[in-house]
Order: sequence, then structure tokens, then C-alpha cells
Amino acid sequence: MKYDLVGYLLGALEVAEQQDIEEALQDDPRLRQQLEVLVFRLQPLESCRHVEPPAGLSDRTCELVAENAEPATLRERVFSSRGGNWSDRNRWSIMDTVFASGLVLVLALLLFPAVLNSRHMAELRSCQDNLRQIGVAIRQYSDLNHGYFPVIPSEGRMSVAGAYAPILVSSGYLDGRQMVYCPAVQNDTTWVSVEPLTEQMVADSARLELDESQRQLYGDYGYNPGYERDNSYHPHRNLQRSYFPVVADVAGPTGTQRVSTNHAGLGQNVLFEDGSVRFLRNAQTVMNDPFYLSERGRKELGRNLDDSVILEGKTRIPPVVFVKSGQ
Repeated sequence: MKYDLVGYLLGALEVAEQQDIEEALQDDPRLRQQLEVLVFRLQPLESCRHVEPPAGLSDRTCELVAENAEPATLRERVFSSRGGNWSDRNRWSIMDTVFASGLVLVLALLLFPAVLNSRHMAELRSCQDNLRQIGVAIRQYSDLNHGYFPVIPSEGRMSVAGAYAPILVSSGYLDGRQMVYCPAVQNDTTWVSVEPLTEQMVADSARLELDESQRQLYGDYGYNPGYERDNSYHPHRNLQRSYFPVVADVAGPTGTQRVSTNHAGLGQNVLFEDGSVRFLRNAQTVMNDPFYLSERGRKELGRNLDDSVILEGKTRIPPVVFVKSGQ
């Protein structure tokens, strides 16, 4: 069954049809993804939503065109009817010049946003490809580690959320620095080409190099390392939840939801537990769970199994007892 998602977004549907779509969105993840893509593509029009044209603009425009219209067509004015030679009477008038300039301006206004949007979409897809590769690496890791995703040490130099990357590199599941860097972020490109950090490389780093090496290891993505309960750290297991974020564009510095700034503040790409990757405008899941903050509204480990929190790579994991059972 096809749904009028455009009408749904514009609020142009009957109440019954609106309710049908809302019910379908609750049950159909593919429909939710289609809606998210549509919302993203319509985003450039948001700034014009409340712009009202001046009263009588269309009538005045038609009158102005009629007053300045001349019998000869533009083609006839530019070229003579015989041989296409230029003539004095066929030279461009001021009105022709104004018209041509206006046309060029309109084309520029139409094409420039299209070029920017094309570049933005290319960066968005490239970022999603990175997350998919990270998702494959995390799944392979969990397959050989009793279903657990990378566990972050609670002590030492690796006790930061971004340590998931060198853990995957050391295990042979992830290679290439570009995978932990969002292509939409204008970072120092020299970071992308360096050798991937391993756990041993981080351990061997001199103290003065520690901050620099940690910057390399966490890149532009955040990680959901697990949750804390009864003063114990519980890493997440792969339960194949399609709504549960595991890795995402790093959280933004401000805002109630901390929407990422990696993609100009329009939203963030999110890798979910089942391996799917989606672009979300809001920093919360379909379960209304804000995934950059815990249920207490803090940047910390989740408070329970279903409290998903994507932490910035440099966030340190508190020294709590590590537990792998009881999930």
C-alpha cells in the first residue's frame, strides 16, 4: 500500500488518513526510513514555508510584462531574418539585457543550491558507507566474543569510549583511518592517511603523545559502550535491535538533544544494532529515546539495558566493576 508521505508532512490529509500513516510508521521501519529521506530532501524549503508573497504581485507582474512587450520576438531582435547577420535595429535593448541578467540570476539561484545539495548527499552516503563497514566489523567481533560488542577498559589509556576502534583494528576486523572519519567534517586530512591505531600502539605512546593519539583513535564518530547498573559496567550484546544505536556521528556541543554538527546540524547518521544505517534529523530513536544523553539527561553510560547513549570518543569510562553476565 502506498502512503501520501508528502501530504502527511504538509498536514494536507484527512484525519483518518493521517492516523493510518502514523500507525503504519510505528510498525514499518522501511516506511519510517522513507519518511526520514523525504524530510531531509524537503529541508531546503523550510526557510520558505512561512514566506507570503505581496498582495497582487502576480497581477502587477503581468501588467509590467504587457507594458514593456514589443511585437518582435527575442530571436527576431537578435538575428535578422536573412543570414542571421547583426543589424542596428536588432541590437539588444535595455529590457533585453535586464531580462537576460534576471534569467542568469534565476538559474544561478536554482543550480547553486542543487550543487551544494549534491555534494552534501555524496558526503552523507560516504559517511553511511563508513558506518556500515564499522557495523560489519562490530558484528564479526561480537560473533567471536560471545555476542558482546567491544568492551572499553575502565582503567588506563584505553578507558575512553573511542577505544572501540583500536580494539577492532587489533582484532583484525577494521582497517583504514578513513572509516572513523566523517567525510562531511573539515578536519586535518593528514589524520585520515595515517596507520590505524592498535591497542598496543596506544599503550606504547609517550605520555606527551597520549592526547594526540586519543584524538586519532576516536575520529568523528561516537560509540555506545554499554550501561552502568549497581556500580557495575555492562557492555552491550548484539541483540539485533533495529531501534538501538551503537555508533553515530558525534554529538553536537549544544542543544537539548545535542544534534550532531557533522552534517551542518541537519541531523546525524546512525548505525543500529541490527547493522542498518539511517539518517535521523532528531537525536532520538523511534522509541523517543534521546541517544546522546542518558535517561537522566547526562552524557554518561546508559542506566539500563535499553538506555542507549552514544558517547563522544574522548569520554572516559568510570572505574566501575566490569560484568559480562546478567543482561
